[in-house]
Amino acid sequence: LASLHGGGMCQYEDDIRPYLETVKGLYKDLVSVQKNPSTKALEVTSFVYQLEEAEGEFGSLFPDCASRQHSFCYLVVEPTKRHVTIWYLSHMTLF
Repeated sequence: LASLHGGGMCQYEDDIRPYLETVKGLYKDLVSVQKNPSTKALEVTSFVYQLEEAEGEFGSLFPDCASRQHSFCYLVVEPTKRHVTIWYLSHMTLF
């Protein structure tokens, strides 16, 4: 999964720990795990799909002005919970 930090102006940060903690928390919120009863090991039960392009009635998922390098759309499917989470960013440059 992707995460962007620093914003469009690429602000510099000396301490990366808050960013790593945030990404770890997001990952835990987005992806489900369960313990395998026979091995006792944790297994990821979520399926993550990356959507790279979609066109619809109201235009494109990522407009032409969006930065393709920093834009993303993930669908996190939880089959046991019958739940889908969308993690999406269409990154627009400032200049």
